[in-house]
Amino acid sequence: MKRKFGSMENFVQFRQRHDLPGRGAEVKLDELGFVQENLSKRVQSSTVKSHRLVQYITLRHGVDVAEAFYERLNVEHFVRSGVLNDRELLLRLAGEGGVGGGEP
Repeated sequence: MKRKFGSMENFVQFRQRHDLPGRGAEVKLDELGFVQENLSKRVQSSTVKSHRLVQYITLRHGVDVAEAFYERLNVEHFVRSGVLNDRELLLRLAGEGGVGGGEP
């Protein structure tokens, strides 16, 4: 978070200003595994590949399929520490949603 926000203090202010804990509790993220212990294990990486894939899926398969993919991607990243620019991960998740067969 330091790298993204410049300092932990800036992140804490952002978190408070946008009520991230409250918003997360409102949609029951903790029940899905979005807890600090899991979030701390994440690896920061480029999101270019994952964003491109979301856009591709949206254009080729529609918003509903893209939203389902994005949900699986978020769980993989925020709960299971999946790396957002891991090609095999992205292909597997797409394949689980019926996009492209899921083979690297």
